[in-house]
Amino acid sequence: AAPDYQNNEFVVIFDDIALSDSTIKRRWLLQMPTRPELLDGEWQKKGTAFWLANSGSTVSVTNNLIDAHGRLFVKFLEPQHLQLRLRGGSEGGEHYWFTDAEGNLLAKRGPYTDWGAYWAGSHRLEAEDVTDSSFSKYLTVMQIGDSRTLQKMADISKLSDGVFTGAFINQNRVAMFNTADVPQLSLSYSAKSSKKMLHVIEGLAAGSYRVSLNGKSIREQSIQSMEPLFFESSGGGNFRIEQQ
Repeated sequence: AAPDYQNNEFVVIFDDIALSDSTIKRRWLLQMPTRPELLDGEWQKKGTAFWLANSGSTVSVTNNLIDAHGRLFVKFLEPQHLQLRLRGGSEGGEHYWFTDAEGNLLAKRGPYTDWGAYWAGSHRLEAEDVTDSSFSKYLTVMQIGDSRTLQKMADISKLSDGVFTGAFINQNRVAMFNTADVPQLSLSYSAKSSKKMLHVIEGLAAGSYRVSLNGKSIREQSIQSMEPLFFESSGGGNFRIEQQ
């Protein structure tokens, strides 16, 4: 039988950026159909159709245009120090749905109609890494659901072990990503839950691996180069994954 995906669809995105010049701006962008609500901070107006937030990492956007009834939650687990920026909307008789990085209107723009917002969006969310490092990590978790029934984002927390960073989602999903340049041979993490759990590990070297839960082996699995390791567990605890 197909799983029940109602309000329990998640998208996890990991991006990393290495630059030789740390002064270059690094912004992660997401176009949105309507103005997003910042759930754990407050937007501060900084210019025409432009807002900033120096605290907060979770937004919600609702699309009830025409026949739509969707809601999207977005939570940033990385970078640790980020500034959220918002551009778009309409102001002073002008629309600012389609602008460049500095908020200037683009020469070629889409339609400013309900259908235009439905398909192209009216606002752009930007997450900027404000550290001085030349290396940036972006780890974003999105939850997609029905605006008529999905009112609150599931519990999301960050996991980490050495060069690995990841997300513990809704007490039943784990996604781990290798931030190093080379494949790894092992990792450990703790994710406590009484639910059946799904685990995806990215960035391990090719080979055979043993998965242990609370010191007891629960699975052995081989993966090829560039292949993620996937396994299930009946509950959570302390996990150890190591090449044999």
